[in-house]
Amino acid sequence: MKPVVTQQTSRRYKGRMLIGLLICCVGVVSLVGSEDKLFGAGAFVVGLGVYFAGRFGAWWSNG
Repeated sequence: MKPVVTQQTSRRYKGRMLIGLLICCVGVVSLVGSEDKLFGAGAFVVGLGVYFAGRFGAWWSNG
């Protein structure tokens, strides 16, 4: 029997996804606890963009 080889997602993409999630969390906390809703909404949208860019990069490089 041959051993099964699995591909590992690069740390670069995992780091981007983590940073995106952290920015999203900052955005949500800012939306709930601050009077300036524009900053929170912007941070949330930017965080989602960074997260999905990391997901897309991981998909693109690993298939």
